Amino acid sequence: MTRSIKAISDGEKFESEWRGAFGSVVPAKGPVKKSANKFVVKTNLKLTGASNLLEEARQQFGFHHDNILPCPGYAFLKDQTFLLFPRARESLGTILINMQIERTAMVWNQRLDICQQVANGLIYLHSLQLVHRDLTAGNILLADNNHIWISDFGRLKAEGQPNPNASGSQSAQHSQPFQGVYVNRELKDGDLQLAPELFYGTITTPKSDIYGWGKVLLNLLQGKYNWRGWSNHPNCAFHMCPDSCKHLRWPDKSKEKPRTFTSLESIIAIDKRLGPSGTPQSKKLELFRRLAIECLAIDPAQRPESMEEVLERANSIAGTSISSLSSLKQPGQQ
Repeated sequence: MTRSIKAISDGEKFESEWRGAFGSVVPAKGPVKKSANKFVVKTNLKLTGASNLLEEARQQFGFHHDNILPCPGYAFLKDQTFLLFPRARESLGTILINMQIERTAMVWNQRLDICQQVANGLIYLHSLQLVHRDLTAGNILLADNNHIWISDFGRLKAEGQPNPNASGSQSAQHSQPFQGVYVNRELKDGDLQLAPELFYGTITTPKSDIYGWGKVLLNLLQGKYNWRGWSNHPNCAFHMCPDSCKHLRWPDKSKEKPRTFTSLESIIAIDKRLGPSGTPQSKKLELFRRLAIECLAIDPAQRPESMEEVLERANSIAGTSISSLSSLKQPGQQ
């Protein structure tokens, strides 16, 4: 890690393996190239992001769970924070995109295993009274043997803390309220893959991670990366919308009430590659589809109470006997 810090600080050029709005991930430099390829280094892109990334590093360095991306070391130097991570094979987001264009195949047991591992990682975070708040397929990394790590803890907050996106008073920059609460930043299309209460709720709760888990399950059931989970645009049909639909609009000033939310649950279609309909397998998948819909409820109170409950129900569905599925109706059946 010392060599990587010196090289980055000296202005040596690296080809970024990942680049986001606030940080960049580059290959680690080591005394032996083979060992260096096992690690990557994340650093902030802007000077103003160094303190936030340092707080993220301190949190992640203290985590100890098989399904949380380990951070074996971090450092702060010259207004830059450096985090050392083991190299992952690829993100779940990349896998889902490749599945959609049929470059990657994955059987249901592999997909379910990913969901179960993600649930275990979230249960660990919630046991520490922490909420991830940014659980997306892009932040789930796969290593060897289908092992997953939850990553990117830049939005991590303690349970019960005030929601940093919501403001109690009118913002000079963003004057329009969202669901009656002023939002501290402009909402964008990419925000629609996160729980909606992250933008109008006043308190941080684990229910937003339950929503995120439901979104991961949805993506794996569909076999593709469907970015959006909700909309407040009138007549929005999500990925079937024309280009003119921006999926999200601020409330109309001429109306007393803000626009209502719409969930994408009505268009959740199970990946046909997982098998034909009418089979015991398809009936189990229908039960998982219903669990995903429940986790994706717009109202947090209508979601399962905890990730422990979610995992217990997922394990129960996975272990359901074939005979008990005989009377289960598939979508469209009377």
